[in-house]
Amino acid sequence: MNTFKSFFESTTVTSSNKVINLYEGIEHIEALPHKDFISAIRNIAKFIASEKLDGSQLSFGFTNEGHFYTSREAKGGQRFFMDSDYQNIAANNGNKSAHLALKKMEPFLKSVMENGDACEVELLYGRQPNAIVYGSNYIAFLRMIVGDNKNDPDQSKVKRLGDSLKGKVSNIKVPIVTTYDGVKLVHENAEHKWKFSSVSYIGGHHFKKVDVNKELQEFEEWLNEKHPTGYKNKDLLEVKLPSVPKEIRAEVKKARAEAIKTSQHTFMLPIKEKYLNAVMRKIKPALRDIEVNPDEDIGIEGAVFLDPKTQKQFKIVDKSLFTTVNMFNHSIRNEIKSATKGRPKFEGATLGLEGDIFNNMLLHIAGAVGIPSLAHISGIKRTLSKYKGENRQETLRNFVSDFKVKEPRSLKTHVKAALNQGITQLNSSLQNYNKNWKQFRTTLETGKEIGYTDEIHKRTLMVFAETRKQIQDMANKIDQAKTLEDIAMILYGDRLRLIH
Repeated sequence: MNTFKSFFESTTVTSSNKVINLYEGIEHIEALPHKDFISAIRNIAKFIASEKLDGSQLSFGFTNEGHFYTSREAKGGQRFFMDSDYQNIAANNGNKSAHLALKKMEPFLKSVMENGDACEVELLYGRQPNAIVYGSNYIAFLRMIVGDNKNDPDQSKVKRLGDSLKGKVSNIKVPIVTTYDGVKLVHENAEHKWKFSSVSYIGGHHFKKVDVNKELQEFEEWLNEKHPTGYKNKDLLEVKLPSVPKEIRAEVKKARAEAIKTSQHTFMLPIKEKYLNAVMRKIKPALRDIEVNPDEDIGIEGAVFLDPKTQKQFKIVDKSLFTTVNMFNHSIRNEIKSATKGRPKFEGATLGLEGDIFNNMLLHIAGAVGIPSLAHISGIKRTLSKYKGENRQETLRNFVSDFKVKEPRSLKTHVKAALNQGITQLNSSLQNYNKNWKQFRTTLETGKEIGYTDEIHKRTLMVFAETRKQIQDMANKIDQAKTLEDIAMILYGDRLRLIH
């Protein structure tokens, strides 16, 4: 990894010559050094705690010339100055809608923000953005970030933005992509209402009532115990291995790894779990404005804590529970098309397929092409890189020279058969899904049972429809292909464009 290049890609120098990491994360509490962890727990009720929202990230701002934009730059994306700049796919419905909603409120935004300022927001789009049900569409102002003017972010503007737009609703019309049957994609204009908020705070009394004194005492006693290596456990956690004599370095390295594991799993995580059970899993999301079914009520994702004296932050997040919920919600979508190889099936929600539909299709095509590494989405770009030439045409020539089938007509026949088989499998799987989705259930570690909500059902239908369109578009283009290079571009062109 090019550390120097990475540093300059992820940092900026403000107008006051301060270096700021643009994408600096907030540490999970269990990842803190043991001294910081104990101090954080002992003072937790004194910190400023804000609810961690379960939506999607977006940034907006104004150029130095005063032009409004929204952006996914922090996620490797680009800037968008008009809603129509976003690619017209379902995944962009929320971003396009939020762009228009913010643009409509531009006079209020400019009453707080200067040209060159930028702000990060959380989008809660739809009744259930991810795992948590909120109800209305919300744009929550999270923090000011470094914008084009390179000024140090003035975080007081976050509250002022929330106050400026409090109680206001942005009514907009936006073109979206949707489906009603999992077969056909529908392009239509939708009317959306957006509300605005700044972060929601959690009172310190919620955390004060959690008694972890016994657990902290046991942790501190263990930290002061002496290990057979001669180090105390707390010293093992901090020891720098190059400073350890060579003759015992391997032993200390092993003991250090064991101490880290013990400190987390025996002490830190159980303490964190008490806060999750007593607070996070029982609090109603502050921005929820509708009634929910009991199996939809899973609390909040977590909280971010700010020390008002030092400005240091950490977070307590219900990682294991929300990982399970998200795996469950995405289980059928991953059986339709998965970017990750070898995803395990989710017992409570499965179509019973071996692999997933799209990659099964790629597997059959890879067999015809004669290049096994093309059998999964995750391997296509890496495979194409091995054939990289001076330009795209040279790469294509290098690539197709390795094809097992050299005659375009014959390869088209094999490819069309695989594509048609993909459509056939989509048809039977959609029928299976429609018959059974209401019975999909899983039990969380808290004992609560959850199922597929209407919102998760709609998103699953969307993946069925989008995957069908992708395969059908490929089939239509294959009919017109005349050369091996044509076929290669139809099948793998989106990945080829990433390297040229």
